[in-house]
Amino acid sequence: MRTDLDRAVEAIARNQHGAFHRDQAIGSGFNSGTIAWRLEKGFWLPLDRGVYATASSPPTWKRKVMAATLARAGSVASGRTAAALHGIPPFRRGRVEVTGPMTTNARSQSIIVRRCRHFGHLETTRVDGIPVMTPSETMFDLARREPDRVLRRAVEEAIITKTVTVDQLEMTCGRRFSERCPSAKPMARILDDVCRGEPLPESEIESLLHGVLDHPDIPPVTRQAPFPWRKRDGCRVDVLIVVWRLIIEGDGRRWHARLESMERDRARDNEATAHGYRVLRFSYWMLRDHPDEVLDLVLRVGRLAA
Repeated sequence: MRTDLDRAVEAIARNQHGAFHRDQAIGSGFNSGTIAWRLEKGFWLPLDRGVYATASSPPTWKRKVMAATLARAGSVASGRTAAALHGIPPFRRGRVEVTGPMTTNARSQSIIVRRCRHFGHLETTRVDGIPVMTPSETMFDLARREPDRVLRRAVEEAIITKTVTVDQLEMTCGRRFSERCPSAKPMARILDDVCRGEPLPESEIESLLHGVLDHPDIPPVTRQAPFPWRKRDGCRVDVLIVVWRLIIEGDGRRWHARLESMERDRARDNEATAHGYRVLRFSYWMLRDHPDEVLDLVLRVGRLAA
């Protein structure tokens, strides 16, 4: 006989592909005895550690993925499972893969469970209610295990279908590189090819950058300005807005060159900060595809300076 407590759990399960955690059942009013009785009678089915399903729910692949994340608090679908959830070819539904923090219990016979040292930095989202890595994070997770030809196809398909943008991949690549993640270098190789990452003429980058900065609310800019605090060594910046104490750089380098120069760029940015200047860096893709966002950011930083 169904009770109000059963209906409460069923409502939770409907939003989780039929799966629910023991803690959710207890929060709805059940106790160890009533849970054990429903399992014994077959009203509930055990799916994973502390995770059950209502007997009437269909045994779908998504239910299995949801159960895996519920059983490992804080974990998300990752790897091939994340790619399949995002609809990224050539990956299909198969053995479930999840990733969690270092405290995640990795023991499982049917599920691939991984632990990530930088889990707190990962960007996550939800697909049909299932916690999962974002498409950009998924690509870098795949880069650790998939051959280049498979990864290349996945990146191409994801960009073409607008599942992920080049700018999102760029930002994730920079963060992963700073964390010394082994997936950064293979992804940089793929992005060099997929994004046709030949160095762009400086004139094209400058044209895009100055096209964005040609706005009545932006004060006069100085192009190819020497470093304000060391004018004699020949080092220059793309744009200097003196009244805002703001330096703006455009970057059209290949991915590998950008990664290899990241430490030097950061040293320059830190030096600018020490002298009271803010620094903004924009890639070719950001300037070309999102000029309004670039302008909005520049104006917001300028207002802070004013």
